[in-house]
Amino acid sequence: MITIEEIREKVTSSKSFVYWNECKGLSFDDFSIVNLDDGSTLKNGNLGANAIWIENGKIKGVFYDFETLMMINKIESLKG
Repeated sequence: MITIEEIREKVTSSKSFVYWNECKGLSFDDFSIVNLDDGSTLKNGNLGANAIWIENGKIKGVFYDFETLMMINKIESLKG
């Protein structure tokens, strides 16, 4: 089984993951990690439904919760 630290290393070294996180102001800690093999959550994220999907011990995909991010951006724009 892949560890959370191994997942962190792999995704944070991915240029596309880094790009999207910089654009949206996210970090690795904002993502839940979900094991698709058994449906378990290995780590709860800090923001919305952002998720990293693991299957057969490998990273299967990354999901960004753009709806929550848009709401946060709208709230921030109304404050300022």
